[in-house]
Amino acid sequence: MLSVFTVYGSWKIFGGSLFNKEIIMKKLIAIVLLLQIFIPLQLSAQFKLMRFDEDYTSYKDSAKTFYNSIKYIPLTENNKNYLSLGGEARLEFVDFNNEDWGRMDIGSNPFLIQRYNVHADLHLGSRVRIFGQVRSAWENGRKNGPRPIDEDHLNIQNLFIDIDVLKNEKEKLTVRAGRQELDYGSGRLISVREGPNLRLYFDGLKFMYKKEISDLMLL
Repeated sequence: MLSVFTVYGSWKIFGGSLFNKEIIMKKLIAIVLLLQIFIPLQLSAQFKLMRFDEDYTSYKDSAKTFYNSIKYIPLTENNKNYLSLGGEARLEFVDFNNEDWGRMDIGSNPFLIQRYNVHADLHLGSRVRIFGQVRSAWENGRKNGPRPIDEDHLNIQNLFIDIDVLKNEKEKLTVRAGRQELDYGSGRLISVREGPNLRLYFDGLKFMYKKEISDLMLL
């Protein structure tokens, strides 16, 4: 089912290519149009930059479609424990001509980079949550081999536990421990670095405090 996954398509073309770029671009445009037909806007709008920010608790009272059954899987009769599954596939065609101002003397250099993610979000009651995401990234066709930002086969992108040590109507304090993605502001200092094929992750402890309309985070 296409609706289960987030699919990205992009390309960067400079100069000539061994491939027929016009045909490739037409095919990519056709794929994007088809995805817009099969994936409703209300579903794609739910996908976040960091997938653990998504909330599917409202699906417990929704119609039992295939998509809903994957995004919200009750584990107990009272629905206090539930599991949410998801995934993502990103394909990017890149073609550099005279890369690095021709210093490497390799001419046209077309290649394909791919990134695949699957994740699981386990909620145990209202205070404990475990999120895990596995990533695999590949590069195919680059004449001078993959760059450090292109390829990493089967790695853990996120694996953390959230515990709400304080939770009431006015305030909440959550402690997050483990491997996690971080993205703040414009992303100049701390970011997941979405542009390259390999996103960044961080290992550590994070405190998240909320009181009414104010938020405070400590890393």
